[in-house]
Amino acid sequence: RQRPRLRGRAMDAVTKANANTRHDTAPTTNPAPRPPISMNPEANPHVLPPKEMLLEMLQRLGFQDAEVEEIDFEGQLMLDVKTDDPGRLIGRQGATLGDLQYLLNRIVHRGDEATPRIVLDVGGYRRQAREQLVKRAKEGAEKVRRWGDVIELEPMNAYDRRIVHQALKDDPDIETQSVEVEGSDKKVILLRPRRQPAAPAP
Repeated sequence: RQRPRLRGRAMDAVTKANANTRHDTAPTTNPAPRPPISMNPEANPHVLPPKEMLLEMLQRLGFQDAEVEEIDFEGQLMLDVKTDDPGRLIGRQGATLGDLQYLLNRIVHRGDEATPRIVLDVGGYRRQAREQLVKRAKEGAEKVRRWGDVIELEPMNAYDRRIVHQALKDDPDIETQSVEVEGSDKKVILLRPRRQPAAPAP
């Protein structure tokens, strides 16, 4: 399923940022195919690095005061945005932030799938939300362990589901399963007692 996209000014900003290239010669009637894009500035000087690309997108969205810090987050590049209006950039339950992260990755990975995925954050929002999500997942796992019941967590996007699966993957007593929610691109996660392999027949 296609992920919901930003509309209006957000989409205009992404379109303009995505088209931020320079042409040294006049366009021809049948232009030659463009080579795959690399995030190495020396290999392709026309492509903005992720941090600069994000700053341009934010400025076109009206966040003129935005500052971006690069952070090594669990082996991934995290771009943490500082702004005077973080709520507007985060959106309801992080929806706007998630859309912006999706679009930025689509731009910088175009033709270069080897580039590591980029995680966006705003003032530490995503890191705090991650800590709370891991806490809820482990509390749910304890209930499953204690009572043997199946626990259903709230509908989540792919990023949050991955956090839950990673948090519980080494738990010897608990297994996790994602289940689709009708009419939504989110899925719920079921926590249940881990099923033991059947004993071999005598």
